[in-house]
Amino acid sequence: MVSKWEKIVSEKGSYELDLWPNLETLTSDALSRAAFGSNYEEVMKPFPLPGASYLPTKSNRRVKEIAREVRSSLEGIISQRLKAIEAKEAGNHDDLLGSITRIQFKGN
Repeated sequence: MVSKWEKIVSEKGSYELDLWPNLETLTSDALSRAAFGSNYEEVMKPFPLPGASYLPTKSNRRVKEIAREVRSSLEGIISQRLKAIEAKEAGNHDDLLGSITRIQFKGN
């Protein structure tokens, strides 16, 4: 991230940079890697906060679309992990999802 900032500044000379979006991305990436062993782009698509309104507005429809995308992405990651575990494939599953699936398979 710092390299990215340095590149922006070196190209423009002097530049005022809003760090907040970059820090959000860094945090999301760290959380997704810790929880699922996967990168930000794959897991942490924009998470909208649940809306209080159920009116069919443009933004509410977009929120539902994003929620479907997130759910589908997470289900795909979990499905791949379960198939790998069932097939006893080697791999680094030392993350939250790996811990959950180990508990599940020990219980069966």
